[in-house]
Order: sequence, then C-alpha cells, then structure tokens
Amino acid sequence: MQYQNMARQKVRRTNEDIRELPSYSITEAAYYLCIPSSTLKTWFRGYRGLTGKRHPPMLKPADGRRLLLSFYNLVEAHILEAARRRRVSTKRLRIAVEWANENLPGPHPLLTHEFKTAGKRVFIEKLEGHTVEASRYGQIVSLKMAPMLKRFLRSILRGPDDLPIEIHPIRPAKRVARTDEDEDKPKRAYVLEGPLAINPKICSGRPVVKGTDVLASILRTRAHASESLSDLAKDYDMDKSEVFKVVKYLDNVAQGPHVFS
Repeated sequence: MQYQNMARQKVRRTNEDIRELPSYSITEAAYYLCIPSSTLKTWFRGYRGLTGKRHPPMLKPADGRRLLLSFYNLVEAHILEAARRRRVSTKRLRIAVEWANENLPGPHPLLTHEFKTAGKRVFIEKLEGHTVEASRYGQIVSLKMAPMLKRFLRSILRGPDDLPIEIHPIRPAKRVARTDEDEDKPKRAYVLEGPLAINPKICSGRPVVKGTDVLASILRTRAHASESLSDLAKDYDMDKSEVFKVVKYLDNVAQGPHVFS
C-alpha cells in the first residue's frame, strides 16, 4: 500500500495531561531552574555513596530510561531547591520527601493541595529535624525554612484542579562576601523571582517573558547578535528595561555561551 513507507506519527490522546509528558533534559531543567545539573541528577537518578551503597532517586522522572523530566518534575525540583538554598543535607531532604510520598496522595505529593495547606508544616519539620510550632491559623513560624518555602510556593500558579500550571523560576543564589564578623549571623536567602515563566501550554513549555508568549531565548540570541535593546523592545511591544532584565537574567544563569533552546 502507498501508506507503508510513510513515517509513523505519534498520536496524542485527548485525555493526556501535557504536564506529565517527558519534555526536558536534565541540562535544560538545570538552566531553567538555576539548579546545578549534578544536583538534579542526584534527585532524579539517585547516586552511589562513598561506601558503595546505592541511594535511589527521591523524585521519579517522567521518562526514567532517557532521564527526561515533565513540567510536574520541574515544579517538584523547584520546591526542593528551597531546601537546597538553606543547605539542608541530602539525608534530611530524603527523609522529608519519603514522608511526603508515604502520607500525601498522588504520584506527585509535593504538588498536591494537601501539601500546599497542612502538609508543608510537617515537611519543614522533617527538613529541619525538630518540631515546628504552628498557630491556630496554620501559619508556620519557623525562622529558617518556612519563609523561603513560602516564597517558592508562591511562584507556582495553579489551575482549576489546584495543580501547577505555571512556574516562575527563582533567580540564581546571590553570592555575598562574608567577613569574620558575619560568621555568627545566619546566611540570608536570595529568593527573588526571575523575569521568566514556564507554562507547558505556551511555546511548548520553554521559558517565556512573564506575562507574554515571547521566548526568552530569542531576546538573548538577538541581543548577543548586536541588535539594540530598543529595537527588540519595539519588535515585541515591551519596555527596554524589561528586555534588559531578561537578557541579564539568562546571562547570569548560563555564565557562558549557552543559549536556551
């Protein structure tokens, strides 16, 4: 038949949730979320300790064979990054994730409504290794982890099903020189939202300028091709300062000649 030599195309089921599809490599996810790729590999692939003991992954990738992540996987890693910014040990992080897997519903317990409300209190308790008090309104009063986790959770937009539909990556950790007088002071967390948004329904889930459908990579590529920021702002109906923030953000994340795909 004349159709025998035609390429076989994948048919997407109408009830398939695009947020579950394997769409991102570890390298892509690392750039998008400002997390070292070695850290993401540990979370999604596991690692072997110094004694030779094999530690399984804490998070389940959408495609374990090719190690590809879904949008939901990106949001899970985004939440764990809050703990990493506070230098929580891998042991404590694993304890907290195991608790969530055992006590919260669904294949992605960190993304559920139960975690967003009451679950995060116990999750923080597991991370910090001590009891965390809560007011009768359920507000966490931990001085270390709670404010940071709250900021990370606030950068996740949810849909009618109360599951994530968009994520706003947090800016790279800011390195601040510390003096001898600062040794006894707690390290400040740098958790400002970046100018980008990741939404699986916009530009196939690639980072866009927040509030638009403009691919961030296009702005950076054209800026590095010596096009003026004024011309870019005019082409995409944006403020020049907004274009500058996006390009600067991507340059800080890449720290080299990398360009977002």
